[in-house]
Amino acid sequence: MNACLLQEEIIKNPQHIVTILERLGHENIRDRGSYFQARNINGDNDTGCAIKKDSLIWSNFSHGKNGSIFTMIQDESGCSFPDALHKAAKWIGYKDTGVVVQKPFGGFWSNLLGSEDESIIDLPTYEEECLPSSDNVAYNFVRDGISAVTQSEYGVRYDHETNGIIIPWRNTEGKLIGAKWRNNDRNCDFDQRWNMYKKFQMSQAVYGWFAHYRQITAKRACVLFESEKSVLQGDSFDWHLGLAVGGHNISRAQVQYIKNLYPNKVIVGFDAGLNEEEIRYNASKLLPTNDIIKYKVGYIYDKEGRYLKNKMSPTDGGRKLFEAVVKECVVYL
Repeated sequence: MNACLLQEEIIKNPQHIVTILERLGHENIRDRGSYFQARNINGDNDTGCAIKKDSLIWSNFSHGKNGSIFTMIQDESGCSFPDALHKAAKWIGYKDTGVVVQKPFGGFWSNLLGSEDESIIDLPTYEEECLPSSDNVAYNFVRDGISAVTQSEYGVRYDHETNGIIIPWRNTEGKLIGAKWRNNDRNCDFDQRWNMYKKFQMSQAVYGWFAHYRQITAKRACVLFESEKSVLQGDSFDWHLGLAVGGHNISRAQVQYIKNLYPNKVIVGFDAGLNEEEIRYNASKLLPTNDIIKYKVGYIYDKEGRYLKNKMSPTDGGRKLFEAVVKECVVYL
């Protein structure tokens, strides 16, 4: 079940929001034009719950909660994110076709999206058993600031047979779509550093999207990195708003995935060493293209090299350095 495609279906048919609210047990549902308002399930506030029609952003004013219609289902049903997707789909009678589908947000981004082969598609999935045992922590990643706990949560593991670190990638439902392989030999040549353990179309996925959906939709902000390591380092110092595209080129499908999170702020945090023009060009792909949905887009560029040396990622120096970079080195478009 692709969360972005399900989201588009609900946005195109706002009555689905009413159906979902009713199935959860909400009463006193009112159409306020741009959003629906409803009584909290426990009845403590007649207008406490609100969901925007054009974004499915959810707010519970009396309980101080924010997120999306899917995280609302999670909270109120006590279920996982994948289960929330399936509940919503079942309640509105939606079936995921698993093929190329409509562009998000009713076509608001149509002038940003090119050929159909760059639209979101559902990638084939793998069984978890195709990966080597997850019992082995990648010690080199621990040295790089990625904790054993984070590695366990993301399924990162060391493979004795290939002397490589396996990094699983997942779709919006958390299912395995592929895995990258990183050479465990820190002295290997650059062209031998990365490979695919289980092949997948990386331009059709965003690393960390599933893991951080809840936090990003609540905070309405994210930072987009090159590599998975940055996302994992952020998690290890208790910061959970990171995403990665697997390189320094943001594909059009990845743009769609990021915009489907409806952030108020997006920052591109590519590794040091790239020229500013290239970083700015990629950041510009994320700019809003209409007056209905607005948000800030920026990029990290340490022009004087005060914090980021050589090919450092903004997260390589730990939380304190990362916070300084975000505070002092972001250029907004």
